[in-house]
Amino acid sequence: MFSKKTARADTVWSVPFITIFAVNFFNAMGFHILTPTLPMYAVDLQLGNAVAGMLGTMFAITSIASRVALTRISLEGRYRKGIILGLGLIAVAMFGFSVSTSAAALYAFRLLQGVGWGICTVGLATLAAMALPESRIGAGIGLFGLGSVLGQALAPNLGLTLVELVGYANTFRIAAGLLVISVILCFCLKDIEGAQRGEKRKTPQKPGTIDWRPAFPTLFILVSMIPASAVSSFIALTAAERGVANIGLFFTVNAFTLLFARPFFGRMSDRIPPWTLMIPSLLIFGGVMVSLHYAASLPAFLVTALFYALSYGSINPTTQAWSVRSVDKSQIGMAQIIFYTGLDIGSGIGSYLAGMIADKAGYSDIYLWMLIPIGIELLILTGYTLWKRKNPDPAPSGQTA
Repeated sequence: MFSKKTARADTVWSVPFITIFAVNFFNAMGFHILTPTLPMYAVDLQLGNAVAGMLGTMFAITSIASRVALTRISLEGRYRKGIILGLGLIAVAMFGFSVSTSAAALYAFRLLQGVGWGICTVGLATLAAMALPESRIGAGIGLFGLGSVLGQALAPNLGLTLVELVGYANTFRIAAGLLVISVILCFCLKDIEGAQRGEKRKTPQKPGTIDWRPAFPTLFILVSMIPASAVSSFIALTAAERGVANIGLFFTVNAFTLLFARPFFGRMSDRIPPWTLMIPSLLIFGGVMVSLHYAASLPAFLVTALFYALSYGSINPTTQAWSVRSVDKSQIGMAQIIFYTGLDIGSGIGSYLAGMIADKAGYSDIYLWMLIPIGIELLILTGYTLWKRKNPDPAPSGQTA
């Protein structure tokens, strides 16, 4: 007889997953409206590129700290409450940006936003992963990321357009409104959370127990986020310096390409070793940095956006699926904490370094400097691939490393 449990096991698009996907989408919309506009706002206030870059670092600091503090809550499965709290803090921070006119105020609300982001991203990703059948973790994570991708496709260009139409303050308030929608949707997660807590764990874990196996794949998202953060923080300012209009289309092309790239590479990571999959992606990623150094027209930026999506768009779901597969299901929450902490550390380092490079050498040189972390990743992964060929993984089917 065909049961509900069987139906759930046979599909990625279950009701719980769709609900989490929708919450993630509106959260991403609000977040990515700020991606190009917040650094521009800091520069418009004549606070300088260093402050614009530091905003990313401040965000990462509290995002990381909040995840460390949430370790116990995550293991106890109190995801829904954490998500609602996190989204509420982000909404308050976005409204705060609308009334900020100094570096200190921007820093304060960016720190608050980081706390909220650290809480809700782990909660959403953990519930999404727990709602997926184990054999489709890679494909499911790739699809879950489409909520963020859709937000990224629409929000940056929308944010730049709103700034021109209604100004920075109202743009930030509209972003806060999108977070309120996410909070409302979160109340549909109550029964889902209860069902997840009702499942027995295969391997009981003591409170506070940490499985550090996800740290290795997390290393690669950390390093990859350094150039990715530099691009997202300073691409609009780079284009403005070169007289290129409508740069919001860069984010649109990038994001719509990700609609196809993320699910594809997610499925690929279910079939082939993730470390092997990442090597060509990093080679393309390096080519993207060189292209951004020279791009001087909108078509050049848009072609680069396409390859940017194909490269970073494969690295993100591949490393996240690798991280989740490396642990028992009872430790998925901890794996997500480690993964997103690495992502935020890389983001903070990248935006800060990019701001310093911009002040010292200009926007163009940012992208050449970003070749260094990409090169380091290639060396590590090439060595690891050779080692794995000599030392095959004895793990059972469905487990990668």
